[in-house]
Amino acid sequence: MPFVFIEPHAAEGDPLQAELALLDTAAQGGLVAQLWEAPVSLVVPRSYLRYPKFEAARDSFARRGCPVWLRMSGAGWCRKGRAS
Repeated sequence: MPFVFIEPHAAEGDPLQAELALLDTAAQGGLVAQLWEAPVSLVVPRSYLRYPKFEAARDSFARRGCPVWLRMSGAGWCRKGRAS
């Protein structure tokens, strides 16, 4: 079965919003692929929201021209070096 290629929408402010269509298609059992290029930024898993200082760090990076985007999927690393 061939992959369905999903084009990211350049007009989106958050380049990871295009990942929603990818995840929806995959959740329905489809084989999907997507290539995109993000602006200068950091991309972290949504699980990082649990860290108390995350939002302050995110704001600090954004003020310096480096937005921090939250991925819809993927793991992060805890202090002990294990996937969380």
